[in-house]
Amino acid sequence: MQSVQFASFKGAPQKVEAKKSAALSRISKRVFDGCEHVWSYLGKLFMLTRHALNITVKTCQRVAMCCSLNRRILNAVTRLKLFSIVSVPFSIFTVHSTGQKLFKSFHLRDKEGVALASLSLALISTDIVDSLATFTNAALATLSKAPVALFSTIGMPIAYALIGMGSASRTIQLVKTYCLFKKFQGQVLTQNMGKRRALEQFLEAKLGVTPEEKQLMEGKADKSGELLRLKEKKRAALLRAAPSEVVQEFEKIADLLKGQKTLTEREAAALLRSLDKISHLLKKKMVVDAGNLLANIISFIAITLFFFTVPPVVPFIFLAASMIQKISTLAYQDLS
Repeated sequence: MQSVQFASFKGAPQKVEAKKSAALSRISKRVFDGCEHVWSYLGKLFMLTRHALNITVKTCQRVAMCCSLNRRILNAVTRLKLFSIVSVPFSIFTVHSTGQKLFKSFHLRDKEGVALASLSLALISTDIVDSLATFTNAALATLSKAPVALFSTIGMPIAYALIGMGSASRTIQLVKTYCLFKKFQGQVLTQNMGKRRALEQFLEAKLGVTPEEKQLMEGKADKSGELLRLKEKKRAALLRAAPSEVVQEFEKIADLLKGQKTLTEREAAALLRSLDKISHLLKKKMVVDAGNLLANIISFIAITLFFFTVPPVVPFIFLAASMIQKISTLAYQDLS
């Protein structure tokens, strides 16, 4: 009896330490996410300031204004480029989480997940190279040293690669969210009679296992494992088309509809609130994806204009417009 009490006493500090470690991990993640979110604004504002200063320089050159003023402005632009290094730690953390998604997609034999995670990994890795190259050449210019020629040479190809991969990623997300919303609207929201059954069938197809899928699994050695893998694969696919809050609402509704019980008035009201929330979040995601896609298109036009005979100020005006669009989209995402 005493030995049992001793073991219990010995295990208590370990549980306390485990709770402390979990709490510290949650706090650290919250702080990191908060810093990343703040930088998502500050980084874009620094970029917008750089473009605005470049517009000023090109305008001053065109009207033959003071050269010393132009030099001071260009020095300010160079120093602003030094802030590009701040995004690297956030991108490295994202590479880690994206790598985990890629590994999970391989495990689930999710070909689409593997392809999209690989695209995201290539996009983030290219962005890290771009940030490091920008910082390195800006640091050398600040120290009055010659820039790395290779970094200057690959600047434009990297810009096109980032815009191309970013546009492809956003287009895929937009199409997937739109298709999900149309199915949700057509199969659930427009139903007056039999809405519950329609909702159950929708959730079964998106998060559960349909009778047809169960029948296909019959006779397999690891039937339970295959069914679990199928559910995880469906959840991963849903997360590619919808925000995590939408998936959580779907799972909450699925729990609410379990069994054949009749919903109380309170549960029915909660169900309607969840449906409205899902509809709002899907619409919001489509607006955000479309806004970011528009920003990428404007950026593509901007860097393409550098190859044409246009006033030097024009490409920077488009780059500034692209950054304003990104900031506006980010603010809409936070405030709506």
